[in-house]
Amino acid sequence: MRTRRPAQLMQVTGTGRRVIAEAYPVFVDGKLERIISRSRDLTDLQLLQDEYALLQKRFSEHLKRSQAAPDAEEQALDDALDNLQVRSSVMREIALLLKRVAPSDANVLMLGESGVGKTAFAKQLHRWSQRCDGPFIDVNCAAIPENLFESEMFGYQPGAFSGAARQGKAGLLEQAEGGTLFLDEIGELPLLMQTKLLKVIQDGSLTRLGDTRSRKVNFRLVVATNQDLGKQVEAGLFRLDLYYRLNVIPVTLPPLRDRREDIPDLVEACLNRLNQRYGRQKFLIPALGRP
Repeated sequence: MRTRRPAQLMQVTGTGRRVIAEAYPVFVDGKLERIISRSRDLTDLQLLQDEYALLQKRFSEHLKRSQAAPDAEEQALDDALDNLQVRSSVMREIALLLKRVAPSDANVLMLGESGVGKTAFAKQLHRWSQRCDGPFIDVNCAAIPENLFESEMFGYQPGAFSGAARQGKAGLLEQAEGGTLFLDEIGELPLLMQTKLLKVIQDGSLTRLGDTRSRKVNFRLVVATNQDLGKQVEAGLFRLDLYYRLNVIPVTLPPLRDRREDIPDLVEACLNRLNQRYGRQKFLIPALGRP
């Protein structure tokens, strides 16, 4: 009532259930007439996140026990990692977790600084999933101009706007049908698009620009960001309900400075790619007096 704007907040009921409370002001001739409010229960989602945290803890303990003598699961992980260079215990733990959750369709939120490998792990998650034969659509939310975002993401019908292709166009969400949609830099998603994405997640359908009918879509959603979405929610820059929809399985990738064991393999892989690209045979040797 004070701000005369829609509001969201988290509440805990007397029975301990967590809900998102939303309020929308209704104006008549510029006068605040009433406020429409609704609450949505997030308790089950919170229980799923708690269960995941417990699973992560158990995997961590299992990994510590198995470091001395790798078991069959560890060997299977080595065989399934493809080109990912994972040697440090923390990254192997993350890889094991992703391999375990890959068969489900639960949304995954990847967190970490730029360059830690979020896209590479998202692709590996897709290869491990039951959707591996479908497309992997990689979208950088920060690279699409805001005025083109809706048409690029949701597609459009012929004549939807000036300059639209005669045959219309399927958006990136439709292109991910049967596969995985990876939204990088999700923190840069405009608020209007956050609302539309939330509706797609809830309803499993979308409407192209200029269309009157909805279309069913079926994809696995993986998102990534280097920002603190919790702080963005507090600042009103990111929807609270969308945050909880995305934050089903959070995965934090540590920076390379915290996993120095991975550096030699990463350097070797980079050098091999450069040798193939330029037809050279360069190699590295350890510095004298150093391991």
